[in-house]
Amino acid sequence: MSFENLPVTERLHICIKILKRFGYDCNVSEKELTTYLTADTPYPDLSSKAILNDDLWLIHELIEINELKKMGIAITGKDLIMKNLEKVYEAHLKALKLELLIAQKLGRLDHIERSFKNLKNIVHNDPLVPSHLRSAFKDMLEKYRSALEGVKK
Repeated sequence: MSFENLPVTERLHICIKILKRFGYDCNVSEKELTTYLTADTPYPDLSSKAILNDDLWLIHELIEINELKKMGIAITGKDLIMKNLEKVYEAHLKALKLELLIAQKLGRLDHIERSFKNLKNIVHNDPLVPSHLRSAFKDMLEKYRSALEGVKK
């Protein structure tokens, strides 16, 4: 059975197990995931369906949620992201790092390329990125630009 045909609870457990294999403990409930995926964001985002149907996108969201919880942010309310935008960017950076490492280890070049486009957009077009995080996003962009160029040669 393909990932997208599994019940959401099972997809959640699979992704949490993958994270555990990579040394990351994740404690996110299905309710928290649903709340986060339906919260208001400043930009159009991937649809909940697209995220739930892709293991690496789901892993990314789980890390973001888990990191926000570690910061003491309750995963409740439609305004959860908008009220905590700076912290969400911090969690997003951590999630990208681990998501891309996992994609690299799994040989998922297609996913790295998609995430690279997203990262490029963050670095070059996102005025909401907190200034203290901008250089970290730029560094990650350069790291994966080099990695992608090395693979395509």
